[in-house]
Parts: sequence; structure tokens; C-alpha cells
Amino acid sequence: TAPPSTLTATVTLEWLGHSSFLLTSPGGLRLVTDPHGFYPLQEPPAVVTISNLHVTHSDMQALAGNPRLLWGMTREAGWNRLALVLGDVGIFNVPSYARGGEAAQSAIQNSMFVFRTAGVYIAHLGNLRHPLTPQQLQRLGRPDVVLIPVDGHWTLSFDEVLRVIEQLRPLIVLPMHIDVPQQALVFAEASGERYPIRRLPERSLTVSRQLLPGSTTIMLFGGS
Repeated sequence: TAPPSTLTATVTLEWLGHSSFLLTSPGGLRLVTDPHGFYPLQEPPAVVTISNLHVTHSDMQALAGNPRLLWGMTREAGWNRLALVLGDVGIFNVPSYARGGEAAQSAIQNSMFVFRTAGVYIAHLGNLRHPLTPQQLQRLGRPDVVLIPVDGHWTLSFDEVLRVIEQLRPLIVLPMHIDVPQQALVFAEASGERYPIRRLPERSLTVSRQLLPGSTTIMLFGGS
């Protein structure tokens, strides 16, 4: 059983847009994933993770201040293995591959980032383009919260999104790789009532171990 402090500690996830989120830990660490120029953040974050080198995931101009940059991919060396603890957030990454037959036989094109804080395990899948391999599943384990691309075309098809959700069995699914909340409704309708859907009034979600649902739930951000 988790200690009371872990049960009640909270982490907040604010969807900025596309695949960019602001994670705020119980200790106040501000971490931004996949910065996008259309969705700037006024207050500087402490840490930034970059899952791939597409400009919609790696636009440093969207950032204020001088944050620590964690590049999951680099132009010089390709995939960049990371495993570290910053403040009260543990971070590691797992590579993913180009879309194709045997995924693990193709080039690495993306870095999936995993964050542990407040006793909650969060996986940001970046530009995942294929169902997960056995090796990836072993590395990822069973996240509590999965941030997954649901554009249905550039990354995963809707069937593949559902397959990845089945593989990981998270308690919360947060759609991303979209630019307006209404786009997530298309995926939600395509899921065919396989999972309950909860609509959030705003673009943020506060999570603790106590607040996690009992089974996989797709949560859709609101707001304009």
C-alpha cells in the first residue's frame, strides 16, 4: 500500500496544444513536452522534453527562460537514451520506429518519455507510429496515464490507437497530436464505446493515486 503522502500528492497536466503539455509536479517542477510554436508558454518551465525533431514537437521559440532540454532524438546521433531524476520527477525514454512491417527492424524516429511523480506513472508516446513491440512493452510497463496521438493519419490509425491502449491498459487516456479539442471527439466516436469517455471542462487535469479511475477511461479536454 502506498504511503498517505503518495496517495494525496497531485500532479497537474495542462494540454497546451498538439502534443505539448505542461506537467507540474507536487514539488512545483514545471516540465513541458514537445514545445510547439503555436502554443507558447509565458512562464518559463524548468525542463523540456523533445520526442522527435519535427518542428511541431521541437520549437524552442515557444519557450521562455533557459530550461533544461532533454532531447529524445538528436540530428547528430539519432535516439538519445535518457534516465534521470530532476527534483521530484523521474524521467526515462524508450525508442519507437518508423511505420512498417517489423517495427524494430526500421529506423528509430521517436522517443517515448515516461515520468514518475506523485506516485503516478505517465507515458507521453510522442509520434508513435506502430503498435508496441514486446521489448517496448517490457520497458514501459503499465502506465497510469497515457498521452497518445489520435490524429488517425500521420501517426497511428484509430485501430492502432485502440491496440496500443489494449497493450498498455492505462487508467487514463489523454488524446494528443491534435490542435483543437473537437478533433478528439472523432477518435472517441471511433472507439465505439469500448471505454468510458469523460469530458473535462478545461484543458487541465489534476491526478493523484486516489483520483485515478478504476478502469481505462478516455478523457477529453474542453476549452477553446
